[in-house]
Amino acid sequence: MGSVDQPKNGGQTWGVAMRSDMSGSPPKGKGSPTGGSGTSYISGMSSKYPSGRSDTAPYATRAQAEDDRANEKSIKDKALTRATLEQTIENEAIPRLLLARTEIIRPQDHAQLNEVAISEQMVEDFVKLVRTKDITTALDYIERLQQDGTQIETIWLDLLGPSAVLLGEMWNRDECDFLEVTLCTWRLHEILRSTTTLSNNIMESRTPKRRILIASLPGEQHSFGLAIIEAMFRRSGWHVWSWPGASTQELTRLVETEWFAVIGLSLSASERIDDLSGVIHSLRRASQNRSAGFVVGGPTFVEHPEFAARVGANAAATNGRQAILQAHNLLALLP
Repeated sequence: MGSVDQPKNGGQTWGVAMRSDMSGSPPKGKGSPTGGSGTSYISGMSSKYPSGRSDTAPYATRAQAEDDRANEKSIKDKALTRATLEQTIENEAIPRLLLARTEIIRPQDHAQLNEVAISEQMVEDFVKLVRTKDITTALDYIERLQQDGTQIETIWLDLLGPSAVLLGEMWNRDECDFLEVTLCTWRLHEILRSTTTLSNNIMESRTPKRRILIASLPGEQHSFGLAIIEAMFRRSGWHVWSWPGASTQELTRLVETEWFAVIGLSLSASERIDDLSGVIHSLRRASQNRSAGFVVGGPTFVEHPEFAARVGANAAATNGRQAILQAHNLLALLP
């Protein structure tokens, strides 16, 4: 999702923290083992029999020791049960409840947006322009689309994004080599940066709670899609930390020190879905905002949005527009 924008700004978060308070001391005085003015049975026996030996004392001490062990086991069992219950609520129940409360959002179609849909042929034509050495021609192409009424978000999602995908497919078919794909991807980043600068007007004012961390699953290298999502969130008035390629440890340290309302994670390879679940679990437990909402995206969730609950996320998004709407929904659930 773009350039690293981590410890550049401050960070903030939203959350419902669950806590258990197992501390506390029993009241001192009559009936307590120590303290107060009362004398315990055992201490009384000790004063009556200075040697500590009697026919009664050993049975009393054994009985009390057994009672103490039983009480200690009961306390440990209750603490373990409570900790297990809290972990289940935190890691499973809360994400599923939030997912149930988050409405399913359908992105607006092009007719509603009063613009012409970008076709596959247009994407192919644009890739031909990107493969030339001068990106000015590609920028002119985008400018003409905007003059015809195409929104910049549509250009990002339906032209630049599919162009990156097409380049990858061409590489797989040996229609271009790795060096050309790398150069073309760099040009796409430059085009995105140029159009972001030209369209830098923020549609909505930023508020302190609109803070989002966007990252890919550690180990994945695809970053252009994240860069598009980052640009869309910034344009929608969000404070964005984008860190593609960060390790789980780096992300964990970041959410410990910065407050985020929403954390967005991208997954490209469906076989790593269990890895994503582990990352979400780690970030949720470490997050300064224990109620941070998690939004997941990528090809896996386009086909199976229900997998969001499986990995412990609160929502899945199929594109940038939906990701922003889901993030706003999760923001509204903050206490």
